[in-house]
Amino acid sequence: MGHSSGEESDISDSEIDEYKDKMYAQLRCGKMRVRYGDKTLRCPFCLGKKKQDYNGKDLLQHASGIGVASKRKPKERAGHLALAEYLKNDLGISLEPPSQLAIVEHKPPKNEEVKYVWPWTGILVNLPNDLKDINFVRENEDRLRSQLSRFRPREVAILSDPEGQTDHSIIKFAEDWDGLSDAIAFENHFKLEQYSKTDWKMRKCRKDDLYGWLATSDDYNSPGTVGEHLRKTGVLKSSGELQREGTARRIAHFNRQMDESNKRMQELKLKNRQNELKLDMMMKEKVRLVEEHNRKIRQMRQDAQRNSRKIREGNLRLQQELETRRQEIHKQQHDKLARKGISIDRTTAEAEKEKVILLVFSNTI
Repeated sequence: MGHSSGEESDISDSEIDEYKDKMYAQLRCGKMRVRYGDKTLRCPFCLGKKKQDYNGKDLLQHASGIGVASKRKPKERAGHLALAEYLKNDLGISLEPPSQLAIVEHKPPKNEEVKYVWPWTGILVNLPNDLKDINFVRENEDRLRSQLSRFRPREVAILSDPEGQTDHSIIKFAEDWDGLSDAIAFENHFKLEQYSKTDWKMRKCRKDDLYGWLATSDDYNSPGTVGEHLRKTGVLKSSGELQREGTARRIAHFNRQMDESNKRMQELKLKNRQNELKLDMMMKEKVRLVEEHNRKIRQMRQDAQRNSRKIREGNLRLQQELETRRQEIHKQQHDKLARKGISIDRTTAEAEKEKVILLVFSNTI
C-alpha cells in the first residue's frame, strides 16, 4: 500500500510525534509495503520518485535524513521518522558508522599534542551512489580528485570493505607545510558546512552528502579497512613533532654544510700551502740563478781586467825592449860608421836608424 505526503492536509510541528506513531503502527501491521523481494526495499512515502530501490542502510539513511530536514513538511518528516524507526526496530537495520570508521573517543590531556596521520590525510565518508560503482573505481577517484582540486590533493583512493561495499575515501596531501595548510583548509571547509567529524557522529549520517575531516590518532587506531590503510601508508605525528623534526633536519643540513665547508676550507688551505712551498722553491731557485749569473759576470769582468792588465804590461815591456833595442842598434850603427870614417848627416842617419828598428821589430813579432 502506498502513501504520499500530499494525500492529506499537512500537520503542525506539534503533531509530528503523534503522526509518526500512527504511521509506525501502519508499517508494523503491513498496511504500508516496504519490502519488494529479498533484498530490495522502497520508501512508501516517496513512491513515484526517481529513486525507488534501496538496500537497508541506504533506505534508513534516506528516511533519517528527511526526518531531520527542517525544510521538509511536518507530515513528510513524521512519516520518514516512522519509517526509520520501523527499519531499525522491526527489520534490525542499523546505521551506525561502519567498523572501519569506528570513532574512538579520545580526549588528550591538555599538555598532549593532537597527532595527525602523516603524510597528511583526509577522510571522506557517506559517498554518493554514483561514486560507489566498483567497476569504475579509477574514474570515480579522478572525479573526486577534480571536485577537491581547490585543496590540491596528491592522491585520492576509494576504499572497499571486505564485502565489496565502497562508502569512504582517503585523501592524501603533500608531506610539507603547504600540504598541512591544504589539509586544514579541507577540514575547515567541512566544519563550516557542518559536515565534519563531529557532525557525522551527532547526525549519524542522516544527510545525503559527503562528510570529511583530517585523519587523527582516532582514525589511525580504528579497526577495519580505513584504520588498516592508514597504518599501512602513514604514521602519527603532531605538528610540534614535525616542526621539531624540521628543525632537526635543518640543523643537520646546516651541520653537513659546515662540515663540507670546513673540508673544502682544509683542502684550500692544503692547496694554498703547497702553492706557497712551490713559490718558495721557485723564489729560492730564482735567487740561486741570479747569484750564479752575477758570479759569472763578476768572473768575466775579473778575467777581462786581468787580460787587459796583461796586455798593457806586455805592450809596455815590448816598448821598453824596443827602445832598448833601438838604442843598441843606433849605437852599433854609429860605432860602425865611425870606424869606417863615413860621415853622414843627421837626417839620413835617423832615417836609416828607423828602417833598422822597423826591421828588427818585424823580426821580433
